Formats: sequence, C-alpha cells, structure tokens
Amino acid sequence: MNNNIFSFGNMFCLQNTGTAMGIPSACAYATISYGHYENTSILPLFQKNLFYYRCYIDDVFGIWLPLGDNPENTWENFKQKLNDWGTHRWKIEEPTDHVTFLDLNITIKNSSLEFHLPKTNEPIPLPTTPISSSTELLTRSD
Repeated sequence: MNNNIFSFGNMFCLQNTGTAMGIPSACAYATISYGHYENTSILPLFQKNLFYYRCYIDDVFGIWLPLGDNPENTWENFKQKLNDWGTHRWKIEEPTDHVTFLDLNITIKNSSLEFHLPKTNEPIPLPTTPISSSTELLTRSD
C-alpha cells in the first residue's frame, strides 16, 4: 500500500509499511496473510510437535510435544520459523505446565488440562482430555 497518511494529534504521518492503521479490514488482512504463512510454512513442518495450536487475532495458544531426536533444537527452529515472516517479531514464552492466556489460567495437572479464571481461581467445568505427561503449554503474543 502507498500513501497511507494518518494523524496523531497535530502531526500527520506517512506510514511506510503494512496495512493502513485504523481501517476495518486491517485485522482481517493481517490474520489472513499470517494464517496463510502458518498453514503453508509452519504447521506442515511442526505438526507432530503441535498437539494443539489455535490463534486468536495476534495471540496463540498451543500444546507442544517435545518429540524427535533433538526436541530443544526443534523448539528453537519453531520459534525462528514464527518470526521468519514480515517485520513483526513475536514474544514467545517458553513451554511450561502453567500459562495465562486471554485471562484464563491453564494448567497441566495429572495429565489433564485445568482451566481457572484468575480473579476467582475457581475451576471452570470443561471436559478434560488426558494428555502426555511430557506435554508443555506454549503461548505467543505481540
């Protein structure tokens, strides 16, 4: 896109890269274009390690399975691949057995996932699926 001009206070700025800020289609455009990259370049390479992987706008929740001959190297390659597209760099949290994602506390306990709301810390009654004890949670956000 060319000539994307926006104002901030009394200042007018020319946006050099990306979708015009503030337009209704910006979020959909970003989601579709990065989603295409995920579907063609990330998921085919790491599908055996990604037990679960879902995006919500610019946040991702996943369950990573540390499989293969060198699981640490595979994890590092995955993080690099996430950042190989465009100029945006993701903040990637290291795998753990507990994470807060979109105001929901998620924990692996006794090979099952538990969900809690942070303010009450009361469990949310959701069906649980047993998962491997070597499974780790991962999140990504900008």
